Amino acid sequence: MNKLSKNENGFGAVELILIIVIVALIGVVGWLVYRDRNKTTNSTLTTSTTSSNNTTTNKTSIPSSTITSGPQSGWSTYTNNTAGFSISYPNIVEGDSGCATPSTVSTGAVPTTLIDSGSNYYIAAKNSIRFNLSWGANQTYNTSNCTQVSTDVTSVQAQNSQIKTGAQYEYSVVNLPFFVKKVSSENAVQTELQSYWNDSTIKISGWKNSSTGSYEVPTAISCAPSEMGMSNNCGPIASNHDLRYYPAQKIMFYLIYGQAAHLVLPNGPSVDGQVASSFKVLN
Repeated sequence: MNKLSKNENGFGAVELILIIVIVALIGVVGWLVYRDRNKTTNSTLTTSTTSSNNTTTNKTSIPSSTITSGPQSGWSTYTNNTAGFSISYPNIVEGDSGCATPSTVSTGAVPTTLIDSGSNYYIAAKNSIRFNLSWGANQTYNTSNCTQVSTDVTSVQAQNSQIKTGAQYEYSVVNLPFFVKKVSSENAVQTELQSYWNDSTIKISGWKNSSTGSYEVPTAISCAPSEMGMSNNCGPIASNHDLRYYPAQKIMFYLIYGQAAHLVLPNGPSVDGQVASSFKVLN
């Protein structure tokens, strides 16, 4: 009886040790599986996140507008993917100081820039001149304090606006303004033109196809003789312009040239017409 009890007690101890070893092995194997799975999951998550971040970065890094080499030497082409158009312009234009003898002003050849201000755009000299206008007793303006500044929206808008009586700062800027906007129909072009000039009397009579057939131009533009007390002197009539409507893309293009604001190359010729003809609508 004692011998049998001893064997039974010995067998019980071995069995207990085996159970402990088996449980330990299961624990180790389970931990290794968990570690490998967790590493795989983290790796997948990191890859997915990196891929997602790269995709987002790529999307946001695609510029809505670009400037590339132009169709001829010394020209650049501005492409606006959002507005759906491209236009070319010279990299250098003839500078005009607008002052008598400014020592701080660049003269001759001046680099150009393209300013995007919503639907309004300006091809302009990078350097413009700011000076003080004082209204003299002889009813003329006297200028002083000439300084060279970087051209921006404020300077080109001041250049293209009517000078008012009184002392103020004014700019002299070589620039060519144009307007590009999505419109719903030909009738909407008239509304946009009235808004641009702040003149509700402007009327467009009829449309005809261009020589290429890719766009349409107005048959006639008229306005009431109310502006500045001068007969028939509304904005579009008092200035040269290029007004187009692209029916397929429903885009309006309006470029004003040949006034005080224009582009002239350092060797003399005006390039306003070439800039206007380079305008293209993206498909």
